[in-house]
Amino acid sequence: MFIYLRIFTTLFVQRWQAIREDEKGASTIEYLLLVMLGVTVAGLAFIAIRQAVTNKDNDIVSGSDSGSK
Repeated sequence: MFIYLRIFTTLFVQRWQAIREDEKGASTIEYLLLVMLGVTVAGLAFIAIRQAVTNKDNDIVSGSDSGSK
């Protein structure tokens, strides 16, 4: 799975460098993909934070003290 992410990242960086050197700039589709990537990363961060808060809340409510020593 990580190899695909690395390949995608490498291709994205190469394409972005080519766009910066080109006078025309990026196409609308490329900007759309960039925005979609940003929304996806923000969504994953939101889900991770919400899950961590929910787990901590459940620990506090249930009275378990497994996280602190």
